[in-house]
Amino acid sequence: MSRIFSRLIIVGTGLLGSSLGLAAKQRNLAEVVIGIGHRRETLEIAKRCGAVDRILTELDDLAGINDGLAIMCTPVRVITEYAVRIAALNGNILQSDVGSTKGSICRELERRRCRFVGAHPIAGSEKSGPAYGNADLFQDRLTILTPTALNCSEDVERLRIFWESLGSRVVSMEPEQHDAILAKTSHLPHAVAAALASLLDVADRPFCGTGFADTTRIAAGSPMVWTDIFLDNRLPLLTILEEFGSRLEILKNALREGDHVTTRQFLESAQEKIKSK
Repeated sequence: MSRIFSRLIIVGTGLLGSSLGLAAKQRNLAEVVIGIGHRRETLEIAKRCGAVDRILTELDDLAGINDGLAIMCTPVRVITEYAVRIAALNGNILQSDVGSTKGSICRELERRRCRFVGAHPIAGSEKSGPAYGNADLFQDRLTILTPTALNCSEDVERLRIFWESLGSRVVSMEPEQHDAILAKTSHLPHAVAAALASLLDVADRPFCGTGFADTTRIAAGSPMVWTDIFLDNRLPLLTILEEFGSRLEILKNALREGDHVTTRQFLESAQEKIKSK
């Protein structure tokens, strides 16, 4: 594939950052891939794995870069800070991210007039670290772009081509629409998995089957990362938690009454939703 950007700058070389670097290098989408982070040990692993060509620990070293794409692969709470600092370097750098929340980030950077287009690849793993990087992580996965009125169509189009070149299917939507949908499809499942896992006693473990393991697998994700996601998207998440609680109340009431019909309808309705995916 032809190069889309001269420099790809990956801020944060964990699982997503290293996978992004590996995928871009495999597909020749940038002349040089630069990894940036605080922990030199993590950066060195990313370089040994072939995810990045160069490593930096200071953003100031990006000054003067022409035709670059910087993607924040950091916890969502620091994306805005990094984007503002990179924008202040006055280089020709389009900025984006891979964060699971969009509203507060995109609107704050829009207010600050940063050249930033939000993005969220629906891909990942409960594992973390550059050693788990996978060049095919984004293949056949959905990536959501969340441009604002500030973004020029050329920047949005180049970012769309970049993600499609990584194998993603790309759609665009408003940042707030993204957050409402992901509260239901991503953040609620993680909250439910964590709540279910918290009920488990040590003595119960020998009796856990594949159903329990499948349902709670995602609860193994980084508590620090998910704390940031939950709090940044707390209002949409609270809304869907209330709705989820209402659905459970239907089942609880049916069980109290020994209501066979309502209990079966509860399960059949869920089955129909799964079948219609």
